[in-house]
Amino acid sequence: MPYSINTDNASNIAAAAAATTTTTTTPVAAVSDHYLPQDLSLPDYVPLKRSLHREFLNIFSSNIATDPIKPALKQHQEVTNNYLQHILSNEALEFDIDSLRNYLNGYKNLFYAFSRQERFSKLTQEPEMVAVTERDEGDVDLNSLDEFHMMQGKSFVDQIKQHVERANEVTNTTGSDRLLRKDKFYQLLKNIIFVIENPEEPIPDDIEHFRVHENDIGNEDAGDIDSDGDNDELNVSGGKISLKDPMTMNFFVKPKKSTRCGHTYEESSILELFRSGQKNCPISGCKQQVDLECLEDDVLMLIRVRTALRSDKTAKKDLDLVA
Repeated sequence: MPYSINTDNASNIAAAAAATTTTTTTPVAAVSDHYLPQDLSLPDYVPLKRSLHREFLNIFSSNIATDPIKPALKQHQEVTNNYLQHILSNEALEFDIDSLRNYLNGYKNLFYAFSRQERFSKLTQEPEMVAVTERDEGDVDLNSLDEFHMMQGKSFVDQIKQHVERANEVTNTTGSDRLLRKDKFYQLLKNIIFVIENPEEPIPDDIEHFRVHENDIGNEDAGDIDSDGDNDELNVSGGKISLKDPMTMNFFVKPKKSTRCGHTYEESSILELFRSGQKNCPISGCKQQVDLECLEDDVLMLIRVRTALRSDKTAKKDLDLVA
């Protein structure tokens, strides 16, 4: 018997299949569209995973610990100190101005770099950085993408960039000069150059604003500050610095300076004064008391006297040649 198709059953099957397709595909598409974020681009703010933060801290700490700038600054200071002590220990030698300026400029450049590094090393202690790293935030995914797009906070990378910019601002020309004016070793070098070129001139106020102890030659602590503001150049007569002991009126040979009043005396003269029982400063009008504890080598005065006497000898030789 020929096989025949029941058209009624076929129609029913086709209708059922169509109904099944409609109910299974249309809702799925609707559900997918509902969960897609409005903006699929990467948001400006992306949280830092704690594991990456720990890795950053480890690398950061390691780089700071092995940074070569501070050892280089210390080594430069040691070399400069050796040069100063070598010249001062031999009266026949004299300072070379070009060498002193090279030492000064080298120290200044290293000091700038050291100051930037010191500020950068405090990066992880900044309140903004601590706030960023302590945020308890989830991962960026399709469900949270819109939420992160609406956040206005700065990212971890943005905070680092901002901190580096601030560190560089501190060491611009104005900021760096302000820091250098507080550095005793730099000021000592600057003062030595000035008195060699001007042996009988008072040190300008912009140089001596911060008190400089000449016995800091050999002191390897960079960046020390001493701002008591006392005047180191009080033996002034007629606008010139006196190069002679106020008690004997002879040129200084071993000048000693009082850290209490800034006056300078010849070592043998002030010791003789102590032996006589006198404790008051011998300079007229000075009411300070002096003793062995307040005396220090006056290196600048020693350089002044040697430079002035050497210039006088040169001038006399020139006159003899002319005569």
